[in-house]
Amino acid sequence: MPRLLFVLSVALFCAQGALAVGPLQPKSEGVTGPYIPHLSASDGGTTDLSPLVAAGTTTSYLDWSGTGTLSSAGVLQGAFTTGTMSLNGDDAHMNTTGKLGTMGFSIANTNAAGGPGLTEVDGEFDFFRQSNLSFLGGITFNGDMTAILGAPLAANSSVRLSFADGALEAANIILDTPDIFITTEFTNSLNNLDAIDNNVGIQIRNPAGGLAAPGATSQDELVINGTPTVAPFGGVPPGNTSYFVRVSPVPEPAMLGLLTVGAALCLRRR
Repeated sequence: MPRLLFVLSVALFCAQGALAVGPLQPKSEGVTGPYIPHLSASDGGTTDLSPLVAAGTTTSYLDWSGTGTLSSAGVLQGAFTTGTMSLNGDDAHMNTTGKLGTMGFSIANTNAAGGPGLTEVDGEFDFFRQSNLSFLGGITFNGDMTAILGAPLAANSSVRLSFADGALEAANIILDTPDIFITTEFTNSLNNLDAIDNNVGIQIRNPAGGLAAPGATSQDELVINGTPTVAPFGGVPPGNTSYFVRVSPVPEPAMLGLLTVGAALCLRRR
């Protein structure tokens, strides 16, 4: 059974990546911050700082805990150690399709309490169709945890990270089906002892609640090391992790070509 470590967490947000299935294999383009911090009582903080909402964007998937546009009943259950160079994530059943505008995800430091803090965590997010496991797109990210949090990510804690609303539109990732897999792959993880640290992972949450809520129909399934896995913890807790996705309308073909050129100027291909 996958290792599940129960932790408290502090909330913040990060960037984007690429996915492939069975086992899934990533390919991505690079994006850097700025990152937006999100603190909520359920994660060990006191206040939730929801990002500004860009005109025309819609929260299409949400397994989170917050207020405003990020209000969700997804309750933190623990942290799952993924290590580096491994694709891990969740099935997402979105309410709305469209062009990726922003997203949120989690990073956990699963070292035992009192252990080293994480100073740098880099990786990527990948998106796949559930129907045939085909790749939709992905983006790499670089996360200087000391700069984002003001200190290394402490042992036995976790954080949620996100981009500003609309900040990922230049990557031109079209989520054209409501049923997708979202994965996180950590490609680099360093601690405050200047050593590579594989005790990095993701949050595990209960599914978001409410029949009409984004993500309410998501199943008890995680992607573990590139393979979609039903009931990875025997249903206790359900197999869900912390993500949110916001999309904007897909542009007309002429405008789409212009945006693709613009993205090529600001993104580096791996």
